[in-house]
Amino acid sequence: MAQDSTEDILLKTAEKLFARKGYDAVGVQEIVETAGVTKPTLYYYFGSKRGLLAEIVRTRGLRLTEEIARASSYTGDFFASLSSTLKAFIAFAAAHPDFFRFHCAILNAPKESEPFLEYQEIRRSLSETVLKLFTNATDIFGNMKGKEKLYSTLFLNNATAIARSHAAEEETEIDDKTVYTIIHSFIYGFAD
Repeated sequence: MAQDSTEDILLKTAEKLFARKGYDAVGVQEIVETAGVTKPTLYYYFGSKRGLLAEIVRTRGLRLTEEIARASSYTGDFFASLSSTLKAFIAFAAAHPDFFRFHCAILNAPKESEPFLEYQEIRRSLSETVLKLFTNATDIFGNMKGKEKLYSTLFLNNATAIARSHAAEEETEIDDKTVYTIIHSFIYGFAD
């Protein structure tokens, strides 16, 4: 098995520290000491702490958006698409608990903070992906017309919270019956 590169070690170390302590509470010195490298090494690969943040967002955030986009592809079965999307959030959170914890923290970060600003594209992409799913389903759920953005935002927030809670309990799977119950409860209010 190949060893992680110095760049990967720095990314994983920073991701873990940011997730556990918060971006602002972690300094470059703590990152390099925990990673077992020097400050010039971090600056060589990332230029700064913000550069390190940008790379975490670019790599991990992009992977999250790609997985959610794949899972939320609408094929005419809204219930199945919602179930698939929820399962993708849960699977991603279980596979990448540190990043997902950091993802949740960034979503609630102050709007002027470096993490919030750096994460704008990921947040926008996730919102648009889920909104597209809800917009496509308005043909079936007429009661949802005009409220697609509201419902998609509620679903995105709920899926994120469920995945975060599930990952915090270190569970790797959620059964289909539980997913069914969650999705059924969610759509009950606007289903025809």
